[in-house]
Amino acid sequence: MSLDVTTLLVFSSLITVVISTLFLAETWSRDAPLVDRLWSLGFASALLTALCYVADEAVTGLWFALALGNGFLVLTPMALWNGIRVYGGRRSLVEVSIAASLAAVVATLVSWPEGGSWSGASVYLLGNAVGSLLSAVAMARARRYDVRAARYLTVIMAMGGSYFLVRWVLFLIGGADSDLFQTYAGTGIAAILVPLWMIGAAFSMIALRQTQEHSRREEQGNFDPMTGARTCQSFIPRAEAVLRARAADGSPVCVVTVRPEHYDDIAVAFGREAADRAFVAAGEVTISMLPGRAVVGRDPNGLAFQALLPGVPPEEAARWAEDVRAELVAEPFETQGTRMRLSARFGIASSQTHGYDLDRLCEASREACGLGDEPVTLAPGTAEQPS
Repeated sequence: MSLDVTTLLVFSSLITVVISTLFLAETWSRDAPLVDRLWSLGFASALLTALCYVADEAVTGLWFALALGNGFLVLTPMALWNGIRVYGGRRSLVEVSIAASLAAVVATLVSWPEGGSWSGASVYLLGNAVGSLLSAVAMARARRYDVRAARYLTVIMAMGGSYFLVRWVLFLIGGADSDLFQTYAGTGIAAILVPLWMIGAAFSMIALRQTQEHSRREEQGNFDPMTGARTCQSFIPRAEAVLRARAADGSPVCVVTVRPEHYDDIAVAFGREAADRAFVAAGEVTISMLPGRAVVGRDPNGLAFQALLPGVPPEEAARWAEDVRAELVAEPFETQGTRMRLSARFGIASSQTHGYDLDRLCEASREACGLGDEPVTLAPGTAEQPS
């Protein structure tokens, strides 16, 4: 069985319409920030591109449909690029996207009818390549590139941009009727590859937005859902309020960094889920043994907790740390039929030597946590060390 170009084009257009419609429907189901609006513009352009090309294929000489289709074809990756810029924390350049799209429309009208169905191809092929490659670069530079879907999207956009760049070069070399162009960059091949990239890009972007929304909800919450400790957003104002009150009467305050040990070793031996459960277990013991009015939060700089102990001098904070460590050792942690003893390191910084500034106390306690061989360490400057 052989498929003619018209059949492939119609099939490709149907896939593009379905994927674009699903993406737009998912986006409109919630509040649409600027990232979503720009990505929606890209997929709406893809949908209109498909409709324009089908209309041009079905009705001979429908020049305005071809011109609009070429313009929307360029607008698709250029709008996605702007959405990725905003996702990465940069300013939108939507005016550049619109200008590139209009350039493709004008180039089509100028070369019609001599150019036939390939009128304006030298402009829209290059515009599509540039937009896709810019999207890949912007995604690779985004602040949240550690998300797996971001890496997928980077690869997808880079592949699509490279393919359209090859199509542009082959078109300039031999034209649309050359054997080289028809073999490797003709409409039939593009009708198969482009929908595949559209599907991959759509699902990657939906995954990115869901991940971002999940992170935003977690940041707005007061407590970390994994461990029960305060989030950084709620720990800082609460801890600063306590420090201001204690500074007024000069009573001591200690910040203790609690860093459970062997997370990576447990992850290698038993998997990341087991390591997370061990971390949670250490957090539960720490929280359960907090003295009155203490505040504990997740350390944003790593797999650790920071406990603020008001009214507690450094020697008493050291005894508390030793008690927590003893409790961790006394309660075996079991995973996959293996029982193990959990341990943790403790770094203690006191207001008596480091003042009542939260950032200074937290940083000093982190540094103390990594000093020496002892599991409980007071930050340098404190006279008494735990025995």
